[in-house]
Amino acid sequence: MQSTLVSHKGLASIGGMSAPEAVERPRRERLSAPQRQRQIVDAAAVLFRNRHYGDISLDEIAEELGVTRGLINHHFGTKRNLYVAVVRRILTVGALPVPEYVHGQTLADRLTASVAGWLDVVAEHRELWLDAVHAQGLGDPEVRQAVEDARDALAHQVAAVMGVGPVDALSGRTHAHLRVCVAGAEAAALQWVGYERVTRDEVHELVLALFEEGAARLLGPS
Repeated sequence: MQSTLVSHKGLASIGGMSAPEAVERPRRERLSAPQRQRQIVDAAAVLFRNRHYGDISLDEIAEELGVTRGLINHHFGTKRNLYVAVVRRILTVGALPVPEYVHGQTLADRLTASVAGWLDVVAEHRELWLDAVHAQGLGDPEVRQAVEDARDALAHQVAAVMGVGPVDALSGRTHAHLRVCVAGAEAAALQWVGYERVTRDEVHELVLALFEEGAARLLGPS
């Protein structure tokens, strides 16, 4: 008795038809849990950065990734939890790329490069940044806490760039002063990306002046 197992080519050749050779499907790469979570957050960030929270579904994120919604639910549970993870990632990663001391760079050089890097992040993730700053995406305590944590992290990065001392040993007064600088930078950026009242160059100039004044107050005259 002839075997019933027939190749794709054999099936298609019945009746004179031709077909290409069977193509082996690529196997889906097996990722660790942290790698998969980062992949999901990266894909969600692409969608959230240009659209509002309520306009995007988990099904759409799953389709973008080529995975099932169940896989996303497995790692994050809900869209809300995924959104919080995205907010934390965007607001805390790569905001101020310049270290405290770089050979040959002045304080002004470090602040200029740092402000430019931060504005790059704001521009790339405009809608997500606006939602996060206003806490409009969900309006719940966890999102607000994620934003507050990001503001504290940015204040610490500003301290490092200014060179005001070990960031893990800042006095309450210094930390408060830095948070005022961060609040001013945030307000200036909002006038740019939120209301389009000023240009990026104007915001850069405003924030740089704010940070330079803050450094002068904290460090004293150079």
